[in-house]
Amino acid sequence: MKKIILCVILMSLTGVLCAKEKTQRYSLNDLTVIKTIKGKAVIRFSTGKMQTVSVGDMLGETRAKVTEIFQGGMVLMEYAQDKKKLAPVARIMIKDGETGGSRHVLGPLPAPPVSSKPVVVVPLGKPKKKGSSFYQ
Repeated sequence: MKKIILCVILMSLTGVLCAKEKTQRYSLNDLTVIKTIKGKAVIRFSTGKMQTVSVGDMLGETRAKVTEIFQGGMVLMEYAQDKKKLAPVARIMIKDGETGGSRHVLGPLPAPPVSSKPVVVVPLGKPKKKGSSFYQ
């Protein structure tokens, strides 16, 4: 309840929306980081209104979590449900003034190839004369 009241006060004083407002309908490709200051970031989806976010907020239709805000940008982590837990899928880094950012896909390392011994195939039957197709 206190967060909702704080959001209303911030909206009325600054005209900037809080990130708790609905951002699920937006793609992270449309996310622009306007400015990052002291653990807070001012963002905007496409041509929408500006919003303030902090570490732990969830953004976009993929519900990416803000994991880090630093001077000059921020980092988001996308998660997917993997059996009984959430598994990280991608790390997105967006710099100040940038739209969409750079996405680094996380995932399991590829399995090593299955090793096998070389196999020599020998034709069945008796060998024919040297000029026949058996030796060619």
